[in-house]
Amino acid sequence: MQIECEYSQDKLQELVQRVDDLQRELCKPNAPKRELVSTIQKTLAEIEETKLKLANQLEAPLQPLSSPRVFGDEITQGLPEYELVAGKDTLMRVFVGAKEPVLAPVLLAKNLSCIEPTLLKGLQYDLPVFGATRLDFATLQVSGPLGFSFEVPAQMSGLFTNFSKSLSEDDNVNFYIPGNLLNCVGSYDFVARFYRDGALVGTNDLGTYQFRDTKDLRLLVVVDTWSMPADAWPTLLRSLEYLQRNMPIRSGIAPLDSDLTAGLRFYIDPVPFNPDWPAWGPVAQYLTEFNQRQASSGKPDRADKIMTVRTQQAGESLLAGTGQQPGNISGVVLNVNPSGSNYFATVVNQEIGHNFDLGHAQSAVISTASVFDLLNKNSLPTAFNIMNNPVGNNESRLFSAQDWSTVRHGLLQLDSTGPT
Repeated sequence: MQIECEYSQDKLQELVQRVDDLQRELCKPNAPKRELVSTIQKTLAEIEETKLKLANQLEAPLQPLSSPRVFGDEITQGLPEYELVAGKDTLMRVFVGAKEPVLAPVLLAKNLSCIEPTLLKGLQYDLPVFGATRLDFATLQVSGPLGFSFEVPAQMSGLFTNFSKSLSEDDNVNFYIPGNLLNCVGSYDFVARFYRDGALVGTNDLGTYQFRDTKDLRLLVVVDTWSMPADAWPTLLRSLEYLQRNMPIRSGIAPLDSDLTAGLRFYIDPVPFNPDWPAWGPVAQYLTEFNQRQASSGKPDRADKIMTVRTQQAGESLLAGTGQQPGNISGVVLNVNPSGSNYFATVVNQEIGHNFDLGHAQSAVISTASVFDLLNKNSLPTAFNIMNNPVGNNESRLFSAQDWSTVRHGLLQLDSTGPT
């Protein structure tokens, strides 16, 4: 660290001297003013960058945060037990809280002893005196593969009154890291800095984590037999957002052949097609022909999986879906009487989970230290297993850590794009 600091200080002096020399050169007759001004501007920008680097190096030896108290930290892409994948939105949070409460001073009890006891009935003077601890700002420095680094500001209430570890996002320092900043496979170092009243009050080394390889999922969606009513489309599109959240794939949703960095890419054919369920053949043929058209048109994407979708028809009982296990084909039904929109995304995820050779889970509840919904940015009280039947609420359903790993290894077998 001492050598790095000395290097930055020497470099800063050299850059300042360079600006002085350039300014003197600028005053000479016939000087190339436009080129010199451009060079001066670039050098000034380099000075600011070097000053920031030097400041960070000088801050590093500061002691870890003590007020508020730190109860620990966590990095998660949904469940803390998941193996992290490169390119996916990630939460790094520091669990904090107020300093330990103190009892009312003994002197208060002594002074009350001279008062008529009947007047003190029901009065408790030995309860904790509650306090609060605050922070104004916090930042997370992330150093990744290939030597690059970046910083992410915290989202937090700034006022902490809890006296023990809380999983609520309101009681902690939350760093939401966009997936596109974690798009390289490899190890990342995390250091958090905390500020109050404009001063740095703590620096915490949050450790080093490995972000693993994965592949993008490209999905062909075909309307099954009957035209989809207008009010069903938002539910279908929302289900794709949950599919992206729940799968170990990069962040981002985009149409096929557009943003090739999006972890979930899709094409929807709204023209009804009769898949002849329960046969698989017509749907498999549809997928093959679609990819042949993609190739002949010179387009970059090929669909990895195909899913048929329709709404429940008049007179039908409640339905759900089906999926090859393993395979590339699934079919789902959106119930409308009564509405199944609050669990439809779970049906979509479960059937595609079958495509990755996941069977039904015996237990509905996932045993986990915590659960966080990165789509809606809030903690959840319980994690329920997507692969358990009957299906349930979209927000609280996730893959277990074991299933997450199984799906990731299945994704790696695809001839698709992914993080580098």
